[in-house]
Order: sequence, then C-alpha cells, then structure tokens
Amino acid sequence: MMQSKEISNALYTRPLCVVAIIEVIVIVVLRLVLQASGRYGAYEDQTINNPFNVLHVAENDTVVLYGVVDNIVTKENVYGQLQVQVYVKSVKEYDTDTAITKARETVLVIFGKDSDIKIGQSILWKGTLKYHSRATNWGEFDAYNYYSVKGVVCKIDEADLLSKSAGYGRVRQCLYDVKTRIGRIIDELYSQEDAAIIKAMIIGIKNEIPDYIKEAFQKSGIAHILAISGLHISFLCMFIYRILDGIRLKRIFCVIISEILLITYIVMVGCPLSAIRAGVMF
Repeated sequence: MMQSKEISNALYTRPLCVVAIIEVIVIVVLRLVLQASGRYGAYEDQTINNPFNVLHVAENDTVVLYGVVDNIVTKENVYGQLQVQVYVKSVKEYDTDTAITKARETVLVIFGKDSDIKIGQSILWKGTLKYHSRATNWGEFDAYNYYSVKGVVCKIDEADLLSKSAGYGRVRQCLYDVKTRIGRIIDELYSQEDAAIIKAMIIGIKNEIPDYIKEAFQKSGIAHILAISGLHISFLCMFIYRILDGIRLKRIFCVIISEILLITYIVMVGCPLSAIRAGVMF
C-alpha cells in the first residue's frame, strides 16, 4: 500500500514522466496501426497451388506479384532519370497466392516517374527479378548487407503496374504529400547541394546528398547532423512549446499539443530510430 502511494506521488510530482510514458505507448500503437492500415480487398482468381519461393526464381526472370505499398521514394537513377522506388510489404505470387515476404520484410519495386501510386494501396505488378549483389572487393558497397538490414529481400526492375486498389492509407499518404511539398519548396529556395542537406536535416530525405558531401561530413565527425535526432527534435519541440506558451495556454495543454505534433512529425519522416529515441527522451 505504501509503495502504491509513493508511486502515485512520484507520478503526480513528475507529470512530464507520465507524458513520456504515454508518448511511448502512443508511438508503438500508432506504428502498429499504420503498418496494418491500407489493406483493402484482395485480387480475384487467386488459387493455392505449385508452392512458390522467391529464392527458387532465377535472376532476371519475369514475375507477377502483388502486395501493399509501405513506402515511396522518388529519386534519380545513375543515368539521371527520375524513378519511383516503392517498398511493398505482404508480397505474394499472383498465380499461386504464396507469400514471398515475412513480417517486416519488403520488396523494392522500381516504377517509372509517371506511376500514380499511394501508400497503403494494394498493387499488382509485373517485372524483372533482381537479387542484391554482395561486395567482391574490400571497401566496395555491399548492397546485400545494406538491404538486408532494411528488410528488403529483392528488387523488381522495370516494373509494369497492372492493377491497384482504390483504397489507400489516407493518414500516411497525407503526411507523405506534406513531406513532398516541403521538399519542393526547399528545392525552389536553395541550390541543389544546399537543398539536399536541408531536406536531410528537416524531412529525413538523405538519398539526394552527393557522396562527396557525405564523405566530408563523415571526415569532419559531424555526420550525425544529417540524421534527425535530439538536436532537431529539441529545436522543433521547444519552438512549438514557446509559441503555445506565448498565447498563454496552460502548461499541460502546451505539452500535450507539442507531443501530438512531435509524434506526427516522427511518422512523417519515416519513424527513424534516432528520431523515436530523441522524441521519447525529450
């Protein structure tokens, strides 16, 4: 009984601890909900026969698969052509309805720039299967290890979109649209190099930074600035808190609104671990 009283007193005298605990619970629940969102309908005429395993398919084979869009990245390839990189989860082979990916695994699908795909949509596509290559020389980029850490089992090049569902994840797509719009505004205001750095620091888009700039940051020991973490979260939250405090809101409302906007921001930039950790600690 005494311990319960002490715990109650501790929580009462430290309200921010309660808010931090609530924030952790909300982030976990929100991430689970968003991962499960957008699963609308299945394609017809799917039968279970001839067990299919992606590891049994030869590279450069043509495959027809379907799944749910988990993330979208637009970037230029090595030839300067704009392409849409779509990370698809819950991937299955169309003819046999056999699962290709496990939980938390995705397939990277490359579409042309004109593909109108939204996060949370179920899509059916046809393309050429590619496996991630391993490094053959010391210091060479190891695509296999890089994508394995991200949970990407294989890549589909030159994909043709055959069908897509009408439904999609409206919350995540809305945040993605806001992120894209912010990126365009930054591109209009700054030079290409400056815009790439600013987008990495503000909205978590790091794939546009030239390699020589990344190397310069690494050699200077300040590469962590490019990752959204404690510095960025602190500036954002204190800025929001000061504005709310300036209009004379009660402290508890300032904290709650700041936390809601913080969680929204973390989801918008893709829930990187550094941002989640900083958000919880803040």
